[in-house]
Amino acid sequence: MSFLTTAFVTSLPYLNRLGISAARGDFGINGTVPMHFHPDATELLIIVEGQLSAGFITPTKVYLKTVKPGDVVVFPKGLLHFLVNTGVGNAIAFAFFSSSNPTTQILDYLLFGNDLSTSIIANTTLLDVSQIMKLKPQFGGSG
Repeated sequence: MSFLTTAFVTSLPYLNRLGISAARGDFGINGTVPMHFHPDATELLIIVEGQLSAGFITPTKVYLKTVKPGDVVVFPKGLLHFLVNTGVGNAIAFAFFSSSNPTTQILDYLLFGNDLSTSIIANTTLLDVSQIMKLKPQFGGSG
């Protein structure tokens, strides 16, 4: 399980137009932040407790690193990235964003949380129809 405490312009209006925001992530054992991207912000992550596997994906390469307290990771704007607690205990990290209100697009919700037809998803991914039919209800999708 993972918890995120944010300091975004939506909760702190004085951040408006400053071009920065922050968040604290608390990760239980095996806690994760699923594959996602921020189309409008670069993210800088500082690990303060525990151990995380942090990675991002470019069109040609996966960058994956085990990070520990004191390590810093930068996720470039618009690239898919993720975090997984791979340590034996809890983990804590602070994230800083180059936007006062960064948006987050989670890959699973983009694929399965809407009314895009199952046949189109099957034709444009490597998933079969039965897999898609199981995933759509979990993310609130239909069709």
